[in-house]
Parts: sequence; structure tokens; C-alpha cells
Amino acid sequence: MMFLSALYLAVLRTAARSLPKEDYMWLASLTHDLTAVVGPLQKAVSMLLSFYALDRIAWYWKVLMEGFVVQGRSHDLAMIGGVIKRDTEKAWHECYRLYRYVTLNFFFAYQPYTPGLKFVGFRPLAKCGLVELEEVQVLKASHRGSLSVTEAWIANWIAENLQAESRQQAFQALRELRNACAVMQALLEQRAPVSFES
Repeated sequence: MMFLSALYLAVLRTAARSLPKEDYMWLASLTHDLTAVVGPLQKAVSMLLSFYALDRIAWYWKVLMEGFVVQGRSHDLAMIGGVIKRDTEKAWHECYRLYRYVTLNFFFAYQPYTPGLKFVGFRPLAKCGLVELEEVQVLKASHRGSLSVTEAWIANWIAENLQAESRQQAFQALRELRNACAVMQALLEQRAPVSFES
């Protein structure tokens, strides 16, 4: 816009020296008419940009709040899973299995949208102990995505290890986690209006 304004002023200066008086007067009246249009146009553009900025700010807060829900339901699952007795080595391994599944679920929920995680494959996850080699094969063969697989693993863990009220609460937390992950994905894939995208 600044470039066009500078170019227009340069044309006006050149025209003042080289155009006949009648042509220059016509150009001056055209410039006067354009200034009458620019004022309302500036207001309309300012209003549109304000709406756009407010929409993006509202979107940011929705993403942030839904991220807190994903985090909270993950914590709920871990806390509820912690009620099982850990008096044997097997019980401790079961707790660690739930920890792995919840952590993987959180990882897969944000992986497509986080630049630092986009290219992390299964090998580093196996190397740090979050996924076992047999589980890698299941994740690779999945048609519905890694997130769905980890949600199914969490559901199986709940069914195998929890009873009565704790089982019911864990399944409720898992449903809310699934919903929050779906909302988060929908929000992160939402784009700005077409006219504002480059």
C-alpha cells in the first residue's frame, strides 16, 4: 500500500510538469474523488481486520482450554489407575503399562501439530521405553491411527485392572479424553477465512 501511494505521488509530480493544464485538472479531480472513497474503505478494512483478529484470539483460547481438558483427563486416568494395589512386581508393571499408554495417547494427540514431534517415529519411543516392539507392529498396522489404538489399550487396561466405582470413573475420564482429543484436532485443523490466508 505504501509503495502504491509513493508511486502515485511520483506520477502526480511528473504529470504536473508534463501534462497540459486540462488533463492535469482532470487528474486532480480524480484524485479528489478517490480520497472520498478511501476514508470509508479504511474503516471497512479496519473493521474486517478487527473481526479477524478477535476470531483468531477466540480460536487460540479454545485451543488452550481444550488442551487443559486433554491434560486433565490424562491426569484423571493416571490418578484413578493408581488405586490398584502395587504389592507385587506384576502390579507395578501394570501401573507402568497404564502410564505408557496415557503418555503415548498424549503424545499422539499433539504429534501432528507440534513441529518438534512431527518426525519422531516409533523407534525413539521404543528406545525410551514408552512402547514395546510388539506394540509398534500393532501401531504400524492400524488403519484408524495411533491415537485410536492407545485409547483402546487404555480401555482394555481399565477393564482388566479396575473394579466398581473406579472402573466407572476411569471410563468416564477416557470418554472425556477421547472427546477432548477430537475437539482439539478439529480446532487445530480449522483455518482462518479464505480471504485472510496466504
